[in-house]
Amino acid sequence: MSGLSRGRGEKNKVSMGTFDNYNMERIIRSMPVVMRKFKRKRKVGCALGSGAARGFASIGVLKALKEMGIVPDLIAGTSMGALVGAFAATDNLETLEEVVFETDWGKIIPFFTDIVFPRNGLIDGKRVESFIKKYTRDMLVKETRVPFRAVATDIITGEEVVLSEGRLIEAVRASISIPGIFAPVHRDGRFLVDGALVNPVPVTVARDMGADIVIAVDVNRYLFEGRKQQQERERANSEVADRTKRGRIRLPGGKILQMERVVSSLGKRFGGVDQQIRGQVSRRKGRQRGPNIIEIMVTSGHIMGFHISRYMLDLYKPDVIIAPRVGHIKLLELHRAKESAVAGYEAAMEQREEIEAVVKRRRKAKTSSRA
Repeated sequence: MSGLSRGRGEKNKVSMGTFDNYNMERIIRSMPVVMRKFKRKRKVGCALGSGAARGFASIGVLKALKEMGIVPDLIAGTSMGALVGAFAATDNLETLEEVVFETDWGKIIPFFTDIVFPRNGLIDGKRVESFIKKYTRDMLVKETRVPFRAVATDIITGEEVVLSEGRLIEAVRASISIPGIFAPVHRDGRFLVDGALVNPVPVTVARDMGADIVIAVDVNRYLFEGRKQQQERERANSEVADRTKRGRIRLPGGKILQMERVVSSLGKRFGGVDQQIRGQVSRRKGRQRGPNIIEIMVTSGHIMGFHISRYMLDLYKPDVIIAPRVGHIKLLELHRAKESAVAGYEAAMEQREEIEAVVKRRRKAKTSSRA
């Protein structure tokens, strides 16, 4: 009996001695194919871009991906993309959707705009932090269910700052801090503002996080297309208004008053009045309402972001680009959040075959290369 025991022990000792890297590789290769595929599943990352009110389109995109059975393994976000990404990474996307869709923005915007003496920004941002904290709790970035990163800009050095640690609220608040509107976030000796200044659609950040497949959401691609359409509508409305003013006025009882005749008659009675009135009308007609100071500051940043994103998306190509047509939505039109989200959902669903094919092909390619 003792001899048999020693024999087994010796055999076991030999087996353990030969259990080296070579034998380990043989064991791995002999695993069932299904198990190898599971271990080598490629990570899908979402890069959610900036765009203020247009950025709510990312809500619709993420919903569409979920319907396709594609749940991001990691999320990188810039500006509004960081806000949406933070809620998605903490399993609160439906909550955000409910809040922004049902909110009366006319009543709630004053709550967010805690105006301060404009030393470095018009809005302090503390109330925005309170809003985020209410739904995501005061958790750390590394505590999110889905790995998450927010992109900000160091306003002093101009460097891109990827926020992967610290408070989640602070990371999002820094990423959405539009220069001149929101006061910068002071963190680790840096003054951080909107990440759209350096990386509007953070494809590179998603890659660095380990994404094998990157789905990018670019809500500014059709920015100027929307502006042109809006200008054409405003011009058409203006022409209609001018014709109405130059034309007729319906008096009580149905009688029509011809304004040209009234002005001409006044000119005859009061010499020179006709020309003065016509001159004032002409000057007012030529005066077009321009953007206000807030629109100028915000739009300037997004025009820059538009051109930066064109360059970076061409240089660091994602596997899929989803570009909802939301260029007609102005940056601060938060009341159009649902319209923006619907556009994002529709854009993603229009590319469903492409998205599913890319994810399937890339995952298969990785499995084959390591088989």
